Amino acid sequence: MYQLNRTPRESFKQLCIIYIFFLLGILLFTGFVIFFVVIHDGGLFTTRFKGYEIVKWIFAVAVLALLAANVYSYRKRIENLDRSLPLDNKLIIYRNSYIVKIIGISFICMSIAVILLFYGQLNLIIPLVLFILYFLLIRPHTARISDELYLSPGEHEELRQ
Repeated sequence: MYQLNRTPRESFKQLCIIYIFFLLGILLFTGFVIFFVVIHDGGLFTTRFKGYEIVKWIFAVAVLALLAANVYSYRKRIENLDRSLPLDNKLIIYRNSYIVKIIGISFICMSIAVILLFYGQLNLIIPLVLFILYFLLIRPHTARISDELYLSPGEHEELRQ
């Protein structure tokens, strides 16, 4: 497998930076959409297109399916990880799995914001805020990585340094 020339702590910092950029993207886009909807007193299609009820239910089912698939694929990748790999390789696999996980949550947040932009239904702010809170709860930290990867005390200490 590919070997990195960086320490595990640098890999952890890289993961944190990626997470922060995704979080900032979600917050900036969501803030823009909410500002636009409030200023315009509705969405883009509020007066011309009345298909919100159909879109709402299709979207709700799609979000639930995507969330379930996202969590399932993340857990499968982490569970199937070979525990005998060096820490660098474990962190590469964890990083890739984690990025896929936050991309899925980001996609859900952005999709809710786009539906809010189109239809101007302010009741969509509630699921949007809930998914943003979920995104905040899954932030990377060394204890979570150590628990999910079943790192030895030595590997955990190497990750923290």
